[in-house]
Amino acid sequence: MKELNEYSGPTTTKKDREMIPKEIQSKIWVDYYFMAKRFEKDVDIISLNVWVVVKDIEGKYYGKRLRHSGHYATWKEVINNDISNFLLSLQLDFGKVQYIFQNLEIKKEGHIIKYDYRQGGCYLGIDGTDKLHIREDKFHLYDFEKFM
Repeated sequence: MKELNEYSGPTTTKKDREMIPKEIQSKIWVDYYFMAKRFEKDVDIISLNVWVVVKDIEGKYYGKRLRHSGHYATWKEVINNDISNFLLSLQLDFGKVQYIFQNLEIKKEGHIIKYDYRQGGCYLGIDGTDKLHIREDKFHLYDFEKFM
């Protein structure tokens, strides 16, 4: 696991969240991963923790964690909405976000990670720390120069 030193911690409010400057939005990399656990055996309610990580062309990372409790059947929709909302909060154009979702498949394979009870609280990390988990080999490149 690569530790991220540039990241300043969880971004919980819009005013604290950084934005990707328009002049460097020509390419971005996006990754997401998640943990899910049923509250009880034979119950359809799950606890879902989703992390979204974005990297800009200057190599700066932007991260967010979402916690969700609800029926397991909506897990793909929850992840889709979280990624979309995060990208929009980084000031990506709506058209770019739509382009990303034309090419991004929400799936378990390669994105679900082992549940870790240390991840609770207000910390961003999957292990209870404030370090963002970076998976360089899992990033998806979105080249908007081809899109424009």
